[in-house]
Amino acid sequence: MKHTLCLVLCGCFLMALCGCSVTPSRSGEPVSFFYRRADFQYHSSENVIVPEQREISGHGGDLRYLVTLYLVGPLDDSLVLPFPKGTQLLELKESGEGLQLTLSGSGDSLSDSDYSLACACLALTCFSFVDTGEITIICGERTMTITPDNLLLTDDITGLPETTEESS
Repeated sequence: MKHTLCLVLCGCFLMALCGCSVTPSRSGEPVSFFYRRADFQYHSSENVIVPEQREISGHGGDLRYLVTLYLVGPLDDSLVLPFPKGTQLLELKESGEGLQLTLSGSGDSLSDSDYSLACACLALTCFSFVDTGEITIICGERTMTITPDNLLLTDDITGLPETTEESS
């Protein structure tokens, strides 16, 4: 139940951010990297994921550089990298189906909800750089696929069967 609630909350925050993304320019104009708010409280009305404007200095066409720069972490102290420090990009594959990012296995230490949030932040960042149908993030033993149309992550948990009470 907690897993489902976390995924729904993450999805709501992500949907609210859809209008906040900035389409990157290949000419070095600022772009948005999406990070987690450091002081986020689940009972707060503030979004957990917020964009940070970054200067990419003419590297708009180099996706490996952009993801590596993203994994260095935010410049703003009020934001935190949702992946553990030291997480590295091991492999980047672009195909007709989408983009696949393989990260170092340090993400295995994250809870399910924190891993979902971290993947959502990275996917939002990547969607602003590439026009793709889906982004698959592999980190250690975990894999998550996110599409731009469905930032509410797929939850395969089934609910309890409905019961009816008969009155006497």
